[in-house]
Amino acid sequence: MNKKGDSYHLGKEVNLWFPRIIIMVIVILIIFSFIGSHIKRNLDIDYLQSSILTEGLFYSPDCFTHRDENGMKIGVIDHAKFKEQTLNECIIPSKKLTGIGLKLTLVYGANKEIIYINKDAGIKFPSFCSDEKSFACFSKQFYVLVKDSSGIQKGVLKIDTIKSK
Repeated sequence: MNKKGDSYHLGKEVNLWFPRIIIMVIVILIIFSFIGSHIKRNLDIDYLQSSILTEGLFYSPDCFTHRDENGMKIGVIDHAKFKEQTLNECIIPSKKLTGIGLKLTLVYGANKEIIYINKDAGIKFPSFCSDEKSFACFSKQFYVLVKDSSGIQKGVLKIDTIKSK
């Protein structure tokens, strides 16, 4: 047993570990910075709120979605329910929608109907949308079917949302 030789080899290995540790730390930092740069995203609350309201119009049984004995038909608009009073009360009463307005434009066949939810805010679309610091504006277009007294027809529903910031 040569103790002097063992300590020499131990000291030599410790000296080799310092560069290895430094290299591993650098590699780990590069990996975390790469992952962090891709995970870090801005969450657009205005867009999410607009999407939730829009989806609520389609999926709420109290709004304009057609319902028959087999249940709700998502994407089929019941023309009898597509009225301003019904839509102002179907998701959230428009009195509680402060600063948010929706403009719904339904075009099918030769018909075109425009309905406002929270008309005080909705009527501002699109004239106030150029002021991005004060208003957030979004538009979505959906291809739908419209059930009216004459049957089912193809149509387009455009939903414009304006929200004061």
